[in-house]
Amino acid sequence: MRVLLTLMCLSLLCACGGSPNQEATLTLLNMTAETEIAQVRQTATLGADRMRITVEYLQTRAAFEEDRRDSILSTLDVLGVDTSGVSLITPVILTATPAPNQDSITIGGSGGGITRIAPTQLIRTADITPTPLPLPTIDLNAPNLTETSVSISVGGNDCATGITAQFNETTPMIYAVGTANNFVPGTTVTFNWLREGATVFSDSFTWDFAIDGRCIWYFVTSDEFVFTPGNYTVTFESNGLPIGTPVTFTITSP
Repeated sequence: MRVLLTLMCLSLLCACGGSPNQEATLTLLNMTAETEIAQVRQTATLGADRMRITVEYLQTRAAFEEDRRDSILSTLDVLGVDTSGVSLITPVILTATPAPNQDSITIGGSGGGITRIAPTQLIRTADITPTPLPLPTIDLNAPNLTETSVSISVGGNDCATGITAQFNETTPMIYAVGTANNFVPGTTVTFNWLREGATVFSDSFTWDFAIDGRCIWYFVTSDEFVFTPGNYTVTFESNGLPIGTPVTFTITSP
């Protein structure tokens, strides 16, 4: 710009009758000015090109992010995730790293997606199904029990009410109930209570009268054994032989 101002001044001097040296200087400055103008034009062209490239890149990047967000929303919808408020979220490129020693499943293509860590299955005591004992061979002509069960109470007819297979630590009492058949006076029944296959309590009761087709019961409380959470079984025996089908149940925390 300074060259241009100098050139204008010399032009005025030449117009007023300048010397040959002044004319040579004016010619040199004119050539320098043309070179500077060309450089300015070239610089302006490069700046415009860079600006245009930057705008095109930003437009392409914005479109890419929009497509990626739509893909993520579609994936979340398939997974059943509520996406009603996702429209207010600005997409951010993140790299998900699976936790050590865990398998991962990546959903989505390159440049983004959702990484789901394989969940760890938690097993509660209540979810564990007790392994049933083999059904004993029962002589139906001898004293035996049918319709065996466990319950939280019994009715006026001595039969079970509130039959269930799950109790908790605060249960006041657990009844073992069955229908007695062919009981003669002096029939003794032994009730064995097992936790995880190990006997925790055993007791016997003898009836001094005949029973046939009526309910009998025996109950335990936490005074007989601690109601520790776990899998339990109650078995029925008489004279060392099984007389009824074992009943399995669980005790859980409240």
